[in-house]
Order: sequence, then C-alpha cells, then structure tokens
Amino acid sequence: MEPKPQRSTFVTGLAIVSMLLAAFLFVSDIAGLVSYINLTNSSEYQMAMKLMQAYQPDSRLMLINSGWMMTTSLVGLVINMGTLVVSYGLFARKTWGRISYISFLGIQTVYYIFSSIGGYYLAQTIVNKSGIDEMLNSSELLAFGGFTAIVGMIIVVATAAFIIRKLSSESVRQEFVQSSVNS
Repeated sequence: MEPKPQRSTFVTGLAIVSMLLAAFLFVSDIAGLVSYINLTNSSEYQMAMKLMQAYQPDSRLMLINSGWMMTTSLVGLVINMGTLVVSYGLFARKTWGRISYISFLGIQTVYYIFSSIGGYYLAQTIVNKSGIDEMLNSSELLAFGGFTAIVGMIIVVATAAFIIRKLSSESVRQEFVQSSVNS
C-alpha cells in the first residue's frame, strides 16, 4: 500500500475558502439580477425614468447604472461558477484545477480592477451630474472614494500575486504531481 500524498493546509484551506466565497457571491449575483429585474420592471422605476428624462436630459446615467448592475451580476455569475469548479479541482489536487485556479484568479483580478475603476467613475459622474457634489462639497468624499478604490486594488493584486506565487511553487506543484500519480 502506497503512502497518501501530502496535502498542504494552504491548498486545502484556499480551496475551501474559495468554494464558500464563490458560492456566496454566486447567490449574491442571483440576488442582484432579481433586484435588477424587479427594479426595472416596476412602475415606480418607469415613472422615475420618465420624470428624469423630462427634468434632466442627461439622465441616461441612471440607465447606465442599472445596466452596470445587470452586467456585473451576469459576469459575476460566470466567474463564480467557474471558480466553484476550479476550486473543487484545486481541492481534489487535480493538475487542471491548479492551473485553472491560477488562470481564474488572474481573470478575477483584472475584472475587479476594471469594475472598481468603472464603478468609481460611474459614481463620480452621477454625483457630479445630479448636483449632489454641490450640496455636499463632495471633493473630499470623491478623493476618499478614489483612495479606497486604489488601496482595494493594491490589496487584491498583492493577494492574488501571493496566491499565484504559492500555487506555482515547487512544493505545491509536487503535491499535485504526487496526487495525480497516486490516482
């Protein structure tokens, strides 16, 4: 009887946390889609859009905002379903799971960066166009929003780089080779 291959705590923990987080985010994205559908189909929303068009011709920003909500929910559903699959592959010590997990992590990082930048600029445009910036003297608020978006991106990129480096290390690669040999 051959000995069982070593299973590192890092890989096991990463896979379990990723599966749980992806499942939670998958459900959140479904809730976002349901909210989008309920919002845009409501008579109140339709009336508000008509009033905004009449009183504020540049109100197309609200349509972009609701479209942004739908797009990010749909992309999130795809990414989180994929993350569930590759996290299972990582947990099961499948070579395709490790490689796919690294790829998905790169995709998620790029998606997070673009959605953070897009969300920040969309919020800034809405605040500026709606007159809220004049009421609140929001230059400090927008600067803080930009700062937190940048700090968040740095944390996400640093975390992703650490995980990718760890999953690419010789010891982790060896763990996956041993597991595939013993299967």
